[in-house]
Amino acid sequence: MVREMKIYGADRDLSDVIKVGDQLLLYVTKYYAKMYGGKIVAIMEVESDWFQDNTPIFPAERARNRAIYVYRIRLRERELGVCDLRSILKELSFVEEKDQLAKYLRRVPANLGRPIPERDVKVIQECMKEEEFP
Repeated sequence: MVREMKIYGADRDLSDVIKVGDQLLLYVTKYYAKMYGGKIVAIMEVESDWFQDNTPIFPAERARNRAIYVYRIRLRERELGVCDLRSILKELSFVEEKDQLAKYLRRVPANLGRPIPERDVKVIQECMKEEEFP
């Protein structure tokens, strides 16, 4: 959904940690998807300041007919592809406890609120080139 609409939403104001020019890695949780669950499918760049919008646009919002993720930003695609993080886990420095990958992917922003090192982003980008995302 985020990739198609190019809008990311949160239930709280994150303007102090996510800003214009930041890159977001889009990770698909296993809970929501069979084919791409547990994988990064895109790198997006933040291209707007945060704004509030009460229009229900995300699936969970439409199901309830009310906005949940009212704090939103506009994004643009930087990279598309599919990367199973488990396949490159040993190369990623931001995942300090390799047996606790989920710990680094929870919450917003993920990685325990820390930026992902540029070296790790490059490793993920290379991994994404191996499988195209439709």
